[in-house]
Amino acid sequence: MPYTIRPLLLSEVQTNESMMTYFLFHDRTVINPMVAWYVNANGINILIDTGINVEDHKKFANMPMQDVQNFDDALSSVGITAEAVDLVIATHLHYDHIAYARRCKKAKVLIQEDELNFAYSNHPVFHHLYDKSQFDGLNFELIRGEREILPGISVLPMKGHTPGCQAIIIETVCGKAIISGMCAVKDNFYPPGKLSTIWPVIIPTMHVDSTQSYYDMLKLKSIADILIPNHDISFARRKQIPDEDT
Repeated sequence: MPYTIRPLLLSEVQTNESMMTYFLFHDRTVINPMVAWYVNANGINILIDTGINVEDHKKFANMPMQDVQNFDDALSSVGITAEAVDLVIATHLHYDHIAYARRCKKAKVLIQEDELNFAYSNHPVFHHLYDKSQFDGLNFELIRGEREILPGISVLPMKGHTPGCQAIIIETVCGKAIISGMCAVKDNFYPPGKLSTIWPVIIPTMHVDSTQSYYDMLKLKSIADILIPNHDISFARRKQIPDEDT
């Protein structure tokens, strides 16, 4: 400690920004990354989510999309293999966040108990976002609420997005870097132009509780020194967070 976060960008999806920003920016096209976040915690290899590649994503949604690198090459770029991953911290169990956890055969998978229960519930509104074949039988460690996972790495529930979504707080040389957990881009947390005079945040389009999402976002903004929206391409394309010259 302090730690460095290495974004492992697997693929990029071209989509309408309104899929992230509730009722706003229907005329904007954005690139959303499918990304895993790697942290070496004093020899413990941690992935926060796993990302997903094009062929596997097509099973769930057919969108303009291109691969950047496959999962194995992404891990190789930080000097490890899937077998060397010790811990997967899942922000939530949507298909694009947990697709390759099963490849990490020796890893423990940390998830909020509420998220696993909801993933198995087959709720008709959200069932298409959860693929049991991705997570059934994983080596889960179930947690409830806030918890320090390792010194300088902790989780914080974000129940507005999914019932068991969690943000990941990582101590860095620049203070607390927080991976949002909820699927968002920069505009969600920092509304552009005149919108910032109306709303301090724009809630994500995907949520189970809009009011809770709003307060979750305000909490993240109040405690983060570096706020990393899960699907913001500007963070996913960085070599590391904080930057090397920081």
